[in-house]
Amino acid sequence: MRGTAETAVRWSVVGLIAAAVAACVPHDSGGHGSAPVPPALVTSGLPAIAVADWKALVVGGAADRPIYDFAAEDIAGRLRGAGVTRVALHTASLTAPDGGARPPARLSSLRQSLSALGTRDSEACLLYFSSHGEQGTLRLVDEPNGRKASLADIDRLATLACGDRPTVLVLSGCETGSFITAQLERPNRIIIAAAARGRVTYAAKLDERHGAFDRCLIGAYDSGATTWRQLFQNLLPCVAEREAWLGVRASRPQASFGAAVADLRLPAR
Repeated sequence: MRGTAETAVRWSVVGLIAAAVAACVPHDSGGHGSAPVPPALVTSGLPAIAVADWKALVVGGAADRPIYDFAAEDIAGRLRGAGVTRVALHTASLTAPDGGARPPARLSSLRQSLSALGTRDSEACLLYFSSHGEQGTLRLVDEPNGRKASLADIDRLATLACGDRPTVLVLSGCETGSFITAQLERPNRIIIAAAARGRVTYAAKLDERHGAFDRCLIGAYDSGATTWRQLFQNLLPCVAEREAWLGVRASRPQASFGAAVADLRLPAR
């Protein structure tokens, strides 16, 4: 069953100023995104999911700057540190700690990793992508012929990962708010996107480890957020502060919270 506007709560951070030191460039920089919607007073009643029942696919999809791989690596590390043992990490350029190559960032390999993680009746899933985004697509550097992952591709991965079980999609890249559509929304899904349609994401300095969104999300996690909703709420002022400091146009992070997972807790929180 596909989600609708009635089964999901959409939030966005309001716009700020203009200019740019963008981590990527959007197809249409004139887009405005959807208007902010106040948070609904919803309690899903979903019990906390055991940390052992979480599984995660974490992907750094672009090789032109290391920030995407570093974000994926650091998210995977925090999940493992919290006790999540089923974590598949795919990066564009990093090598494994033993010197071997990591699984490549392409759809066929992502599907293989999800299958290898197995399934459990009580599980929940996280799919985290840090890459270049553009109008409903995400770059996967190892995808043949320069093909990008489409909205339909991400939907199929999420369905393969968890079916109707609680599923969280974090899409860190330009214009990833364009993924928040009826095609991807479900009552069992949370979608967190780094930028509204037509907006870009930013990295403050070329030598920084993370772009602004990943930096702020990791900071919100490290500061003790307990639910995915709280994580999103807490990263918003951080992103706004970074962008105001840069003097750039607001990226306006977006989120959709399915009714069945409105208050889903973070692993081990």
